[in-house]
Amino acid sequence: MNKIFVYGTLKDGFPNNYLLKNKDYGKCTFCYHARTVNKYPLVVATEYDIPFMLDLEETGHCIDGEVYDVDNIMLKKLDEIESHPRFYRRTPIKVMPLQTDDDSIVECETYLLVDFNPDLLKMKFIKIYQNSLKYVPSDKRPQDEIIKYIKK
Repeated sequence: MNKIFVYGTLKDGFPNNYLLKNKDYGKCTFCYHARTVNKYPLVVATEYDIPFMLDLEETGHCIDGEVYDVDNIMLKKLDEIESHPRFYRRTPIKVMPLQTDDDSIVECETYLLVDFNPDLLKMKFIKIYQNSLKYVPSDKRPQDEIIKYIKK
């Protein structure tokens, strides 16, 4: 199984979490709530309220999210959903499980926006993605809406 840290619309109660529960996409088990060990910039951009965790360690905040165990079939589906490696890149990170008595650090992977437009760094950095009321799923918005947020 593969450990994946999710911080946006794939979290429980958010618009894309149903994808993790879809048995046709593979196996997925919730492990725990977690926080990144290192700081990252997390921004919400576009008129569709897309969360982007940027690949720039030690800038921003430690990010709260969830860790899931996924099989290789689900991992392949997540790579497809997250447009890995075209837009987001699945990247190893370290997280600390929350609500536990120990201070363990766990290695997992997450999807970071790697080759991003520097204008994203001018946006407000958040610690936790909470509001998805304006979020528009990828199948209901222009296919390459994210392109203007990629470095040119």
